[in-house]
Amino acid sequence: MPGLPSRSQDFEIPSRSGALKVVRQVPDGAAGLVMLVHADGGTARNGRLERALGDARLGTLRLRLAHDDNGEPGAGDIAPLAERVLEVIDWTGGQAELASLPLGLFAPGRGAGVALLAAAQRATRVGAVVAPGGRPDLAGDALGRVGAPTLLIVGGEDQAVLDFNRNAMHQVRAECELQIVPGAGRRFEESGAEDTLVELTRQWFQRYLARELGPEPPSPREGGT
Repeated sequence: MPGLPSRSQDFEIPSRSGALKVVRQVPDGAAGLVMLVHADGGTARNGRLERALGDARLGTLRLRLAHDDNGEPGAGDIAPLAERVLEVIDWTGGQAELASLPLGLFAPGRGAGVALLAAAQRATRVGAVVAPGGRPDLAGDALGRVGAPTLLIVGGEDQAVLDFNRNAMHQVRAECELQIVPGAGRRFEESGAEDTLVELTRQWFQRYLARELGPEPPSPREGGT
């Protein structure tokens, strides 16, 4: 079923660290909103993912956290990046057409830790998280405060990141699943791997963004595709 009509709009959101560039694409009658959080500048998969989410009546906000300067945080220093995500989350709350939409975060790579740290600090606003090929462990103790249903996706050939995700899965207090894509590496560039990643992401956000969590979340679960 094709998605509802939408149009792409570019914004610059004021931030304490400088203006943040955001691309908004929200279909008419959207059921939810997904922020695409890129901590390291990569956005190659956005078009395909945005179309799939649009077909599921989910709008997107594409956010590139890195600035074009030499003062970016180091690989392990995610707090300043999480602060930028928080600023955009708060900005959505002040937009009449976005404030009422359930919000999800899609965050690959280092962005996984960034998004989960932000989700822990905005538990009443963030309704779901998907982190493919990422480092959720960078969120540290904040994992235990994440209240949003979280999907971790890892390529079966990416053993180092798989170990990080298995450990993180058991620390997230909300519902958390780990899906392993057989034969895939960190960037999901192998044949069929991107299709699987996009479909898992669509299903998770479509299922959980509007859902209210019960008081007793299920145990962490690991699966393959």
